[in-house]
This record gives sequence, structure tokens and C-alpha cells, in this order.
Amino acid sequence: MLLDDSFGSLVNAIREGRIIFQNIRKIILSSITSNAGELFAILPSLVAAAIWDIPISITVVQILMIDLMAEMPALTSLALDPAPQ
Repeated sequence: MLLDDSFGSLVNAIREGRIIFQNIRKIILSSITSNAGELFAILPSLVAAAIWDIPISITVVQILMIDLMAEMPALTSLALDPAPQ
């Protein structure tokens, strides 16, 4: 797309790059917010398990599966978000 010398294609490429950058910012903000909520939900049980030497109520694989299943559809839709009109 940028191999031709057309100014219009350069403008379109910059516009698409800005859309991609905005979508990446949305994804990062959403991921941080979601992971913070998961951390506050799981952290008390992990601390209790460490203090009282009891088995952990949730495994690492379960945490990863919750993370993947809860976030991937939402983050995929944010990645494909069109430009605002």
C-alpha cells in the first residue's frame, strides 16, 4: 500500500494506523481491568492457603482457563472495532 507515491494512500495508512493504535489501547485497558477483578477475587483464597497451610482452592490451570474464556471474546471484539464516524 505504501509502495506507490500517492498521497491519498499515505493518508489512508495513517488513518488505519491510528484506528489500530486506539483498538490496542482499548484492549490493554480492558485486559488490565478484567485481570484486576480476577486478582481481587482469587487473592484472598491464595493468601489464606499460604497462611494456614491448606490446599489452594483453585489451580493455575483453572485461573488460566477463566482468563481465556472470560476475556478472549470481548478482546477479540475490541480488536475488530471499526473507526468512529
